[in-house]
Amino acid sequence: MASGNLLLFIAFSFTIGNELPRLGYVTVVDAYLAGLFVITGTVVLANVMLKRMQNTGRDALLQKLDRFALMTYPLGYLLLIGAIAAMLI
Repeated sequence: MASGNLLLFIAFSFTIGNELPRLGYVTVVDAYLAGLFVITGTVVLANVMLKRMQNTGRDALLQKLDRFALMTYPLGYLLLIGAIAAMLI
């Protein structure tokens, strides 16, 4: 699902890039999409890493990482939205 989101972000960027005029500054939507692209890319890399760990039998460590990710993933979105809001001020 995360890989599909990355492809969607890329297609959306190409569509917007062709339809809208180029600006000399970063808009809120640009910053938000860039942040989401980074978060989604990190999720894809984490999924690959976790699958490799599962194949090698590190289940105890995977449980700890899963609990850690459940707490930090929403925090990442809150920090992203906070950073964008700080840019508007």
